[in-house]
Amino acid sequence: MRKLILIQVVALAILTSSFVFSKRDNEKINYNPIRLNGQPLDYNRLTLGSRGTLAVVVANPETEEAIKVSFRVYLRRGTAVVSITDSYMDQPLREVEIGKVLAQAQAGDELVIEPTEKSQIEAKRVIRVNGFPFCNWLLLGKKTGDGC
Repeated sequence: MRKLILIQVVALAILTSSFVFSKRDNEKINYNPIRLNGQPLDYNRLTLGSRGTLAVVVANPETEEAIKVSFRVYLRRGTAVVSITDSYMDQPLREVEIGKVLAQAQAGDELVIEPTEKSQIEAKRVIRVNGFPFCNWLLLGKKTGDGC
């Protein structure tokens, strides 16, 4: 009887500890590390007209552990790099004006944001740049080449 209780206690301890570890791993994934003007960036709302200061944080930004990390940011069109910033040329940034990066963007381009530290690679994001917001709700018959 004691062996059975001991086995049950050990099994319960193992299950509980694996749940705690998996919960910690999920906390790293469940937050949005990309900040625009200090707020989480809504990836679906990144448009050619987006403006503000872009930053990348590690740890949950809602806690005191959140810190800005250095990153590289560039635009990619298909497989070609379209627009590079100083961060691409071995000068990582801690924040950047997103309007400068999107100056040469077209609808459908990808904004690539990658931390320079390999230990923070889970914060890497590739975000599709949308056209101007008013183009999405205007009911025009044909789309033009500017992403509308």
